[in-house]
Amino acid sequence: MSESIANIVTALAKFQKQVKQPKKDSDNPFFNSKYVPLEGVVAVITEPLADNGLSYVQPVSTDETNVVIKTVLFHESGEFIESDPLKLPGFQVKKNGDKDFNSQGIGAAITYGRRYSLTALLGIASEDDDDGNTGSVDPKNGTTNKTKTDAGAITPSIKAKYELIHGDLKGIEAFVAQHPKDADTVLTKMMQDKNKGGN
Repeated sequence: MSESIANIVTALAKFQKQVKQPKKDSDNPFFNSKYVPLEGVVAVITEPLADNGLSYVQPVSTDETNVVIKTVLFHESGEFIESDPLKLPGFQVKKNGDKDFNSQGIGAAITYGRRYSLTALLGIASEDDDDGNTGSVDPKNGTTNKTKTDAGAITPSIKAKYELIHGDLKGIEAFVAQHPKDADTVLTKMMQDKNKGGN
């Protein structure tokens, strides 16, 4: 952040009072939840940011097979606040386990990362918040309500890890079918390898 943040903090407080939380109108069928797409976030923040002398940029870079995104919030006074880098996998994992660092994986990671980084810095709620328990309890009988496959259950933990690694949830059912008893463990190992920069 800049040496002084007095003006930008005041402007951010006014922005947060003025901005309306965006409507969660996109469905995530795997989590049985709703979220706000990036364009929905941008639509509701653009005018109140400008009204308060605020603007932002989101530099994107790569680190081996990862996409790195930062959000920098500027005030017309010259003050700024910068988020910590958000690192996401920019590759897709093929059926044989090979990692494919391609434009689809990069694009998905950039969109996902921009939304999370931007909303976190501005205090915008873009996801349903249930403390990570989406889809885990059936309101009708109080029992576990996991997404079923022919060979296993897709838990919220598996969904979250799979999406972070692959950039989306395509192929998750096939993955769980291949790892019916240890999908969560396999995904955890993949994330550890990714963080170490392994290929």
